[in-house]
Amino acid sequence: QGGGFTPEEEQRSRLVIQIFTWLTLAFTGFALVSFVVNRKNLNKYPTRIIIYINALYFLGSLVVLVQITDGGWRRYACNDDRTVRMDEPVAENTTANGNACSAMFAINYFLLISSLLWWLFLTHAWYVTFHAFD
Repeated sequence: QGGGFTPEEEQRSRLVIQIFTWLTLAFTGFALVSFVVNRKNLNKYPTRIIIYINALYFLGSLVVLVQITDGGWRRYACNDDRTVRMDEPVAENTTANGNACSAMFAINYFLLISSLLWWLFLTHAWYVTFHAFD
């Protein structure tokens, strides 16, 4: 077993991740639909940032859902046996399985960094807005 988990612990952790992923999909999807329904507020600056953050979280949860589904661990795992290998050369991981692993990592990394940057922009917008009230 990868990571030192028993099969029951691994199955339970997958279930918890699936539950939170579906909740994230539902909440961010609801937020995106509500923004699309109320289009007159889409042009306001802080609202646009919140839309971008929700869209990134929605896409990120879709990627996690693809990885967590049955068989997804084996299709998108960097190592077929799911063991963690320290100091493994990257050149050995050039199979189709390794390419899928690299693609999933790149997508997850891009979505994470993008959402963090949009959170930074949102906090700056809030700072400017509330600083104007002084």
